[in-house]
Amino acid sequence: MRIEKRRWEDVVVLTFIGEFDAFNLENFSAKIDILIETGYVKLGFNLRLLTFINSAALGYLIRTKKLVKERGGNLVLIQPSKFVKKTLLTLGLDELFKIFEADVDAIRFFHSGVEDSAINLKDLPVETDDSLIGTGAIIFRDLDTPRDAGPGKGAIHSVGRIINLYKGGPVFRWQIPTPGSDDAGAGITTENFDQRIHEGTKVKIKFRQPLAVKSHFFEAEAKVSSVAKEMDDAGNEEATINLEYTSMDSSDREILDRYVDDLDEFRGETK
Repeated sequence: MRIEKRRWEDVVVLTFIGEFDAFNLENFSAKIDILIETGYVKLGFNLRLLTFINSAALGYLIRTKKLVKERGGNLVLIQPSKFVKKTLLTLGLDELFKIFEADVDAIRFFHSGVEDSAINLKDLPVETDDSLIGTGAIIFRDLDTPRDAGPGKGAIHSVGRIINLYKGGPVFRWQIPTPGSDDAGAGITTENFDQRIHEGTKVKIKFRQPLAVKSHFFEAEAKVSSVAKEMDDAGNEEATINLEYTSMDSSDREILDRYVDDLDEFRGETK
């Protein structure tokens, strides 16, 4: 990523170009912090060319807004890209920032207090993406069953959907296949579910979290900590499965822990 700076009297507009994430956050945040320390607290961040922002960088924007407001300034967003709009709206953070469609509108706001050109993302045709708040597909397989154990072979993956993500592990929901159905290839069905998936069952999992790291799969071994079953509206048996990580790459674990902390911070800001 790179940042271009333009100044109008006491207003500074920074244009972000590229991707803003945990890998370059330290470098660019240090430069912005120095700018603030030198007295520039009226900031406009033009995000039209920002193709990606992760939870850590987004958290930095929120903390920076608080800092400059404490010093009598403000931080506004200008022409956010499609991805940024979607992210702000999905996380409910759109109302934390004043948003303008052009640099000149932000400058006019700072110089005269006029904000009639500020936009509301809820009025725009912006799609949300629930995967940004921890939901999404999770691929899993039962490690307790040998690969050559019967027709299902135990090693074929099943696919559930994450409904929450904690530091200890994900919680996901899975519609349990009936015997003979197309989804019964992994060998786990309503007939043997209780024997195959129960507290203590070891599984291998794989999932993505695009707001933490773009285009990256997290892989881990985990154990089932609890299981609950119920019938969905269509009469299918569905399981909610809580997992606890037992083995994961340390850098991946650090990223996910930070992501969970970021989401907690965002929820606190929107209350």
